[in-house]
Amino acid sequence: SELLERQHRALNAHLRRVLQGVAPASVQADAVCFEALDLLLSFESWHRLRDDQGLGVARAQAVLRAACLAIADPGADRNA
Repeated sequence: SELLERQHRALNAHLRRVLQGVAPASVQADAVCFEALDLLLSFESWHRLRDDQGLGVARAQAVLRAACLAIADPGADRNA
């Protein structure tokens, strides 16, 4: 429906603003890195991990943490 589509776009815009507010300047300056993080931190990524892939909350968080670190801080410890 049109209403749901508008709400979905509004949520995505809000989450993007949140990411812009917390991401380091180096991440914001790297358009590819920023867009990749925006994708990873989307509801769709969470939904896929939890519902489609059947991961529990802790495992889904660990997957997203590792993926985000791999993009934003390639030298970071993935198991921290």
